[in-house]
Amino acid sequence: MSRFTVRWRFQLTTLGLYLISATVVARETGTDVLSCSGCHELGSPPMATLSIDSQQIEPGGTASFRLVVSSSNQVSGFAVKAPEGGGHLSFVDAATQREVKPGVISHVAPVPFVNGQAVWEFTFTTPLAVGVSELEVSTVAANGNGHPEDDGGLSMRTWVSHGCVAQEWFPDRDLDGYGDRDARPVPSCDAVPGRVANGLDCADDDASRNPDAVELCNFIDDNCDGMRDEGLNTAVLYPDADGDGYGVDSGAEPLVDCLPRAGFAGNFDDCDDVDPMRNPGAAEVC
Repeated sequence: MSRFTVRWRFQLTTLGLYLISATVVARETGTDVLSCSGCHELGSPPMATLSIDSQQIEPGGTASFRLVVSSSNQVSGFAVKAPEGGGHLSFVDAATQREVKPGVISHVAPVPFVNGQAVWEFTFTTPLAVGVSELEVSTVAANGNGHPEDDGGLSMRTWVSHGCVAQEWFPDRDLDGYGDRDARPVPSCDAVPGRVANGLDCADDDASRNPDAVELCNFIDDNCDGMRDEGLNTAVLYPDADGDGYGVDSGAEPLVDCLPRAGFAGNFDDCDDVDPMRNPGAAEVC
């Protein structure tokens, strides 16, 4: 049986607000939203690992999920929302979890971190139809001081396919065959128009920048490997009007570019930039 693991660490995205008051917490009113934004949003977000025992199962099958939250805070909470297309969520530990409304599971009360971690487990039984079910998951790390604004949370999505082999599809706006790595993918068993089955593009609005591109001397990551101008001879350049390979400090801001470049040198050692016979490499003449 395969195990699919997603690691997340980012500030939660605002998709809606939990409704709270001074005495009523979100889990008591129920929720239809993905994030804990509006309450737990200004503190440091936790780290979380969300794993699934099998991401591709038969229609009507049950997948088991395990959410491990890591933080230096005191307690953790969580919520999961089932997709509108059907299926059934079930909680594993009735002492810490409950169904707040059909299709939504949340914590009964926050649980303490033990050695910096808190674990939440739940299951999802898929619809009988062939397709993909996408679940919304959110978690929060609270410091227990009664001030939600000091807490940090994050949100994520996970999915399971039933009766077909699914993959994630990323938008490819520049049509270069590489999908936007910063965009949220859409899981699907079939090709999705305007999307590709990879998230490798670092600039999906520029078809000249992708993993197949040739790196240019332009201070841009052309080939999306996380580095700029790698393998190129980048230097601070100074004007070299006489073309003798020695530049001068003109007082203007020097140019940072790749060598060789006509009219520039990688030094400012020339004492006479209009006479190519005078420079540190010239022979002294009486």
